[in-house]
Amino acid sequence: MPLQQQLEPRRRRAVALASFSLSMKSSLLLVMLVSFLTDAVCAFGTPPAAARSFMTQSSALKAATSSTTDDFDFSSKAGWDGFYVSRSHDATVDGKTTSSSSHDASLAPATTFEPFEWHASLPHSKVFESLPPSCIDGSVLLVGCGTSTMPIELYDLREGNTRVVCLDYSEPCVEQLKASWTEGRENMTFVCGDATRLKEVNFPQGYGKFDAIIDKGLIDALMCGESWDRDVERLLSSAAAVLKPSIGEYLLVSYKLTTSTKEFLEEVGDEIGLQWKFGLEDEGKSRVSFSKALCL
Repeated sequence: MPLQQQLEPRRRRAVALASFSLSMKSSLLLVMLVSFLTDAVCAFGTPPAAARSFMTQSSALKAATSSTTDDFDFSSKAGWDGFYVSRSHDATVDGKTTSSSSHDASLAPATTFEPFEWHASLPHSKVFESLPPSCIDGSVLLVGCGTSTMPIELYDLREGNTRVVCLDYSEPCVEQLKASWTEGRENMTFVCGDATRLKEVNFPQGYGKFDAIIDKGLIDALMCGESWDRDVERLLSSAAAVLKPSIGEYLLVSYKLTTSTKEFLEEVGDEIGLQWKFGLEDEGKSRVSFSKALCL
């Protein structure tokens, strides 16, 4: 079959997905705002400090995104660096104020931060229950981990028996996690790297292929970029290369997947050896999709 005819189905699908990509920025910002509004509701009837905390978080979001989806590029490294920096603040230890630039190890952790949860309506327990059995004493990689509490919840749930690797390409994000979560979790690792080039990431010695990879909002962010289709293909191809064949799984928590998006993921999966299963979210979850793919 001529190459042009082979490519035609994907071109048609790309056209069908174009409107989805254009609307993704608004969708992601809505998720962020819903999260902050939830915090606001919780702040009512609580001490003033809680309300002030919410106002601080809201200001950080406004500063990071400039209040408009046009000004904040969800696929931009610089944008995310700024977002995480805006959500961190100096910690006070023994009456002394420290900062992220401090070199005095006795004052660690240098920086504290407010965790941020994408797709908070899907309980983390739902994801944990869907991990392959080999993860009990195996390894799990969280790509684009951000400052979600999912990694420490998983680690503590498995009492350290599951090796957990947190990967994000934002250095401020990774440094915040290291400063706050390293102590007492020797089997948890924090790595700054590109999820679309996992074979080039410098993982700690002893890490080979992973039993599972968890993606909670990363594909959503990639789909905001101009070359999102190539970026998503690179991400999934990269993931397939570091998952254990026949047992390794890619777990995806994302904004609601359209039929065209599912077809695109299936097409890419057929090419690289990922077999998708969609619709694992609970009924009534109108904004969140939970899917997973087995590495063949």
